[in-house]
Amino acid sequence: SSDVCSSDLVLTICLVVLSAFAFLDAENTGQSLLKSFSQNQLLMFLVANVLTGMVNMQIMTIEMETQTSMLVLVWYVGILCAISKSLS
Repeated sequence: SSDVCSSDLVLTICLVVLSAFAFLDAENTGQSLLKSFSQNQLLMFLVANVLTGMVNMQIMTIEMETQTSMLVLVWYVGILCAISKSLS
């Protein structure tokens, strides 16, 4: 089966990511966080895949309400940003 991706979802994810950058690194407007992601690309890719698998095994994401799915996305991005920040 294939999932449908709407432009609203894409824009919301972009907003969540940009908000996480601004929140975690306000003094440098996200530059050091982006640099940290850039320096640890392979590790962050692997961590993101493991987190995706954990979410998919634990939660029936297709049946979630919008607010709950947004909470999961914020948690997901927050964890990735925190791990990336801790590696720098």
